[in-house]
Amino acid sequence: MLKKFQWIWLTALSLHLCASNYSADAGNSRLRLIIETDAGGDPDDEQSLVRFLLYVNEWDVEGIIANRAAARDGENRNRERTGPGIVRRLMRAYGDCYTNLVEHDQRYPKPEFLLERTVPGYNEVDEGVKLVMDAVDREDPRREHVDDVGPLLFSQPGGDGPGRPLVVRLPPGPAEPADA
Repeated sequence: MLKKFQWIWLTALSLHLCASNYSADAGNSRLRLIIETDAGGDPDDEQSLVRFLLYVNEWDVEGIIANRAAARDGENRNRERTGPGIVRRLMRAYGDCYTNLVEHDQRYPKPEFLLERTVPGYNEVDEGVKLVMDAVDREDPRREHVDDVGPLLFSQPGGDGPGRPLVVRLPPGPAEPADA
């Protein structure tokens, strides 16, 4: 358990250092971010998503990928039994807090904005892969600041690696232009 908390702390520190060292001249200085969550596994995975939502104003969220099809029996006692359903339930709770959050910082995204960018990404479901590919291919003026590939971070707070199947399913190399 200690290793998991060390990993979460190290990930948060790394993201913070990346964000604090990044300066963009393109108006939006927030880093683009896709997170992958295995909400529905251990309860701390859902807690990590809640913590992320508390500082979601610091990121330009490209997507949230729910990578667990079903909640883990026995260990997870959430009434909702699907990973995407648990993520949507947490988004609704974020919506309940939204008016208080924007009083402190107007950059908090609307709950609908986050829900539109929340997709499943497990087994043979293609939404997660499509979300990542679309984000990588999307034109972004900040690309010129980071080796022409765009400052797009991929994080998995609270998880232990289910993103590997998602990344393995990504096609190698850049996407072909639509007119090719």
